[in-house]
Amino acid sequence: MQDFEFSFDVLSDCNGNLQWDDEEIAQDISGYLDHDHDGRLDYCQFLAGYCFADFNMDGGIEGGDIELFFLVFELGLWPADVNFDGAVEGSDVEAFFVAWQAGTCDP
Repeated sequence: MQDFEFSFDVLSDCNGNLQWDDEEIAQDISGYLDHDHDGRLDYCQFLAGYCFADFNMDGGIEGGDIELFFLVFELGLWPADVNFDGAVEGSDVEAFFVAWQAGTCDP
């Protein structure tokens, strides 16, 4: 009797944009969406355990977080979408400052 090996890919849409993650990665010629080339969207990996009040991820909630948040926000990059609504806009600034002023990692 011969052994068979099966593998299954699990389709996911972790960012909720109605496009399969593997399709997004395949269409991204810049490598921006999967910088570490592990076949998973960096955005979704980033969110796991992320504390957006500690935006620079140095372990403290302080002024450096504000500086980096606004730099990323002005460039319109996805990490500045701290309210996770799919857009980088003014409501993200409000969500960031509410958490930052409270000194908490809870959204």
